[in-house]
Amino acid sequence: EILGTLKNGIFSRVEEDLFPRLAQSGADIIGIPDQDAYWADVGVPEMILEVSRYFMSETSPTGLIANEAKINESALIVSSEVGSGCQIEKDAYIKDSCVWNNAFVGVEARIIRSIIGEDTVIGAGAVLQDIITGPGTIIQSGARLSNMRMSSRGNHRGSGGPGGG
Repeated sequence: EILGTLKNGIFSRVEEDLFPRLAQSGADIIGIPDQDAYWADVGVPEMILEVSRYFMSETSPTGLIANEAKINESALIVSSEVGSGCQIEKDAYIKDSCVWNNAFVGVEARIIRSIIGEDTVIGAGAVLQDIITGPGTIIQSGARLSNMRMSSRGNHRGSGGPGGG
């Protein structure tokens, strides 16, 4: 019921928006400590990658690849997550990254320590390092981008230099 008060599609922080409302309404807020559980605040993208790496170190050196993902046999995926409906083309290289659902990674693209939003298209030969894209972002073929956060539905060519875009 209280979750219904949060606006759909609007960024919200539970500690600032939800918990105060629960307290004001008189609802019980209960925490249950579990000494064996892993918990992390993934409110920032860097923590998403850190948590992802932690769980992958416990499972597989390749990472977590959804059954519905289409991965070319020459693509190399190391310690990364690849979501459902993704298509990873020939000789693509993905390391320490999260590629969310329905993303497309072109031939010989390189993605390192990045979060690729759903429905994003990474062109052939693009090189992305320490990049976070919103959903539906388009990265042109041959782009070289680093240390950037990109909003959704953007179209990025890159300049060839560090941080180019």
